[in-house]
Amino acid sequence: MECLLGFAEIESRPLKPFNEKELLQVVELFQQWQLLNNGTEGYRTAEVTLGGIDTDVISSKNMEYKSVKGLYFVGEAMDVTGLEALTLHGAGAAGQEV
Repeated sequence: MECLLGFAEIESRPLKPFNEKELLQVVELFQQWQLLNNGTEGYRTAEVTLGGIDTDVISSKNMEYKSVKGLYFVGEAMDVTGLEALTLHGAGAAGQEV
């Protein structure tokens, strides 16, 4: 945040004492901030991939496939990315007795 504030010539300090004008400047900075990708290490080091079973067709209560009774899916088989697959809800639902 210090870097962004420097561009707007706003002193870096806690946000609480900022006046409304300064807060609006900070909001505008974040809205206009662009992150540019400068490359990738490739699939070899990838930690997130996409695809899998659509979560809309799976019950969030017991992870059962809605169209086929007795068929359950969890984890990387599902179309979730990042830490979504490891949330407490997902782990709790997967561990429920069905």
